[in-house]
This record gives sequence, C-alpha cells and structure tokens, in this order.
Amino acid sequence: MELSQFIDFSDYWSVSKFILFTFFIIFLRYVFISVIFIVVFEILLKEKYVQRKISKSLKQPTQRKKEILWSILTSFIFSVSGTAMIYLYSINKTSLYLTFSIHDIWYIPLSFCIALLLHETYYYFLHRFMHHPKVFKHFHKIHHDSIVTSAWTAFSFHPYESILQAVIIPIVVIWLPLHVYVLLFLLILMSISATINHLDIEIYPKWMLKTGIGKWLIGASHHSLHHRYYTKNYGLYFTFYDRWLKTESDDFETLLHKKIYAGSERSNSSTTS
Repeated sequence: MELSQFIDFSDYWSVSKFILFTFFIIFLRYVFISVIFIVVFEILLKEKYVQRKISKSLKQPTQRKKEILWSILTSFIFSVSGTAMIYLYSINKTSLYLTFSIHDIWYIPLSFCIALLLHETYYYFLHRFMHHPKVFKHFHKIHHDSIVTSAWTAFSFHPYESILQAVIIPIVVIWLPLHVYVLLFLLILMSISATINHLDIEIYPKWMLKTGIGKWLIGASHHSLHHRYYTKNYGLYFTFYDRWLKTESDDFETLLHKKIYAGSERSNSSTTS
C-alpha cells in the first residue's frame, strides 16, 4: 500500500486533511486510554483500590475541563510532528522500515530498548530544564496547575512544552533503524505510561515491589511526589536517573510500599479483628 494513497505532500489541502485525521486519532487515543483507566480503577475496582489513592485532597472544580482543552492543543501539535515524521519517511530521510528479516528476532527488542532509553534521557534533562525558574512559568507551569493529577493530566501541557516533547521521536527515527510496529508500540506505551503516572492511584501489583522492579519503574507514587515537591522525581519511565543524580524524593519508597500493601493490610486487619 503506497503512502501516496493517504497523503500528497505537494498538496496543501491533502496535508491539512492528514494532519486533521492524525489529530483525531491521537486525541481519541488519549480519551480512550484515560476513560479505560478511570472506569477500571475509579469505578469497577474502586473499593479494591480506594486505599491506593495517593492524594486525599480534591481536584479543582474546573481542572478536568482545562486539562482536556490543553490536551486538544497537545494532540494537534503531536499530529503535526507525526505528519512531519511521515514526510521525512516519504523522502527517505528516516531509518524506519516495514519488512521483517531473521535478524529482527533480536534487533526489534534491542531497538525498542534503545529508543526507550533515548526518550528517557531526553525527557529527564528536558524536564529539569523546564523547572528552571526562568523557564518554568513559560513552559511547564500549565502542567503543574494540576496539583492533584488524574488520567486527564497526561496530555495537559503548554504548547511550548508539547513542541519540545514532540520533537524527540522524529529525531530518533532519523538515525535509529526502527520497525514501524516498534514505533507504534512505543507511541502507545508513551500514552499508557503517562496515564499510569498521573492516575493518582498506585496500580502496580505487590510482586513488582517484592522483586524490586517496582522501585525502578515510575508510577503514580513516584510522579505524584513530583507534583507535590516540584524539584524531585523528574523521570519518565524509570527511576534510575533520579537515583543516580540525587533528584529522587526520600519519600518515594515509603509511599510506594504503603500504597502497594494498603489493600492487603486492610484485608488482614479486618480478618484478624
């Protein structure tokens, strides 16, 4: 199937329609993932996860509306970035590929890990830059207006921040060979991870804490402390940069342990009584 069937980069109207189509896909993905997490953890499994709720204070009355409006702008900027990436692909300026070969058995997981590490590195240092006092109010304050976060906070960014977040993936695919399916999986993972981080409910299972994995993956416990303290916990997927560069909150492991075991401790106390 030829790319020219979907978009003609020499035609302004064709490009505009494609950007609009991509915008709807990205925004609907954001809404769909947010709704799924809200329905599962705040409605269907509310009783099970009520003790895993991070913040006790209430969200601001107009917070959801503002978050969704900012997310519309973010989705549009991401759609422009995605269209630009497709344009680069159309003129053979990316390293994206569609075919499979025997070496992909090992290269696909390796390339995914490399892309994830590059994204983590970029985001960690970008995030610290956006917290510089002279930069914060122009780039990152909008996101921190959501002190008590929710699934809707995941895409709530000022356009300046959205642009900075949008450029990294097109840059990565220019030089790093990635299968298109790896790229799609990475984009979906980014949305799911952002939703988990902002859900304000610790959803990771107990076995992750027992094996130590939970201490290295960022979830609601880790990121809620960033929204509380501002200058702690800058990571995106993993905690290792925060640990190595001494920017991880001292409260993280205590909060993580408390929330992951909250449900079982509640059950045990009710049983013994």
